Amino acid sequence: MESAAQAVEQQADQIEAQASKLAGKVLDTSASQRAAIAELSRQVAELARNQSRVVEIVRAMGWDV
Repeated sequence: MESAAQAVEQQADQIEAQASKLAGKVLDTSASQRAAIAELSRQVAELARNQSRVVEIVRAMGWDV
């Protein structure tokens, strides 16, 4: 379970780094803005799925979340 939680935390850090990198770029076209939003949305959705898996694992172990 700890490794799953660490993986989620690492993924959250990667998303934050990606967002910071994008914040420093000039997204001057609507296409580049849409692409950036789509990528961050995909990553956030993946993070949410992984967090749900961790919660399921914790609950399966009989712990309250």
